Amino acid sequence: MPKRIDIYHNTIVAMGEGILITGADPAYPQRVRGNAVFAAKPISGGQQAGNVTAPYSAAAQYLAKPGGTLGSTLDLYPLTGKLQGATVDTSYALSLLDGELDFNKTPRSSTFYGAYSGDGVNPGWRPALAIMP
Repeated sequence: MPKRIDIYHNTIVAMGEGILITGADPAYPQRVRGNAVFAAKPISGGQQAGNVTAPYSAAAQYLAKPGGTLGSTLDLYPLTGKLQGATVDTSYALSLLDGELDFNKTPRSSTFYGAYSGDGVNPGWRPALAIMP
């Protein structure tokens, strides 16, 4: 049985379920914070706070190119002003390896939701089935 679960600052685009927490030990925290989830069932379970959720079909209203091809045109970087808001407390993650960095390995701002700490034009690497340089 899982104990402590921390799911934070992810960008998820899925036709079905985005994040599902079930069967975890209730004596431990199961936190879901600061994520941007676009799915038919975005988030189920856990202690949810500061997440942006919307249907799968709405992902293009928030992200640069969510329908693109993995390793080519797929770009999950936020559109300007779409995934920024109130500060989300993820201070518990700062002690983790790269816990203070976003997907592009830049310092994270707690006012951005999802994997990236920025918006507009992606200055970094796009998701691919390859090792990030």
